Amino acid sequence: MYAELEYGSKARILIGEDERDGVKIRVGFIVDAVEVICNVKVQDIESSSSFNDQAENRFILGAVKSNDGIYLLLNLPIIMTPINSLRKEAKKKVLV
Repeated sequence: MYAELEYGSKARILIGEDERDGVKIRVGFIVDAVEVICNVKVQDIESSSSFNDQAENRFILGAVKSNDGIYLLLNLPIIMTPINSLRKEAKKKVLV
């Protein structure tokens, strides 16, 4: 169904974990490379609404500024939601 890809030597698999209706879900994300892994304090996270012009961007949780750049924090529970669930949710919003 999908074409097989070759991955470079810097490719990594990141594991995301969430819980839905009492069931633990783990999903692997293949990324081209990982530049940095760091611990982030909650008070250092800026809300996505403070830097995002769009009315709603559910996929970005926020951003962290550091001396070496800005890092976007992905909203993994939304990213890990099956696409059919997102479509149903969008239809409900339109119908309401």
